[in-house]
This record gives sequence, structure tokens and C-alpha cells, in this order.
Amino acid sequence: MKARLAALLTCLLAVPASQAWETEYFGGFSFGNVTLEKSGGEIERNLARNDWPAAQVDIGDGGTITKVYAGAFFSRGMGVRATYVDLGKVDVRVAGGVPAGAEQEFANDVLDSLPNTGTGISLAVQGRFPVSDRLTIHDWAGLFFWNTDQSITVPGNSATLTTKRSQSGTDLMLGGALEYLMTDQIGVRLEAERYNQSNDGITMFGLGVAYYF
Repeated sequence: MKARLAALLTCLLAVPASQAWETEYFGGFSFGNVTLEKSGGEIERNLARNDWPAAQVDIGDGGTITKVYAGAFFSRGMGVRATYVDLGKVDVRVAGGVPAGAEQEFANDVLDSLPNTGTGISLAVQGRFPVSDRLTIHDWAGLFFWNTDQSITVPGNSATLTTKRSQSGTDLMLGGALEYLMTDQIGVRLEAERYNQSNDGITMFGLGVAYYF
């Protein structure tokens, strides 16, 4: 996977020497709150209604997303970017109420229900639309190569059972930002992004800082 990402990034960032004078590089970071399409309360209600009415489970909702990015604009309005994204982890706590002998089945059902968060790298094409000398709208679309590690511990009569699961995939992502240039090199942003994690929607709203050089 690393070789594949390196090859894609090399192709995206390649630019003819005759056009090198137009290239503007940038980097930055962002953080914000995550909203999960599958909320903790919804998952708990589904487990109680369908399969495990007596189980006492507490599933946390989304937390904070962090990311760092870098890229280049090959013209005034078009560029590419690569981003490392941490979508956080969903906390799961089981207090009891799982039938004896069904701990593994219960753990599998809970893990099947959880949204895919985790970490990954996105590669995207980015557009830039100046509104004024200081105000700019950005948008981007691309692919997100993600990996997630999930675990759950279920108390049993004789011992606790811990089940772990790792998943990975490639899905679409979209984003946009409203940026105010404080100087010619530093901009502050309001950002929004949407990640389609194997049909588990994850939405981020947050703040960011970009540096141009």
C-alpha cells in the first residue's frame, strides 16, 4: 500500500519544468468535531431491540478529528493535496447483561455495528476560488485510504473476553473551506469534510491553518 500511495502522489505532484514558475506549495493542519452517521444511541437501541435486550452497553459518539496536509497549486485555481487524517476511535463499554456462553457472538455483533473510524491518507484534487484579496473558497475531492482497529471487552461469568478486529478500505471523500488570508503566506480556515467509510458516513466541521510558500 505504501508503494501504491507513493506512486500516486508522485504522479499527482509531477509538473513540467516549463510550468514550474506557476507552482505554489502549501501545508497546514486542522482539527474539529466528528459527527457519525451511526450514533452511539442508535447502535445501543438496535442491539436492545433486535438481539440483546438485556445487555448493558455504552457506545460513545464521535470525538475530535485531527489532520495534517500538504500540496501544490499548479495554477491560480487548481492543485492537488495529500492529507494524513485521524478520525478517532469509538469507545465501547459493556457493563453486563450478556447471556453466558454468548459473549463472542455479542462481541461480533457490536463490532459489526460500529462505524469505521481510524486513520488514513487521502489524495485529492483541490480547487481555489478567490472571493476577494483576502477571502478564498476551497473545495476538494479524492480517495481516502483508511485503516481501523476496533476492540471490545465483554465481562463473563469466569473471565472477560476481549475481541479485536482490523479493517481497511478505500472510499470517496469531499471537503471544502472558507479561508481568510491574514498575510500573503498564512490563512485561517473554517472547514467541512465528508468521509464515506464503507457507507458509514463521517462528517467533520472544524478550524485550520494553512501556510503558503
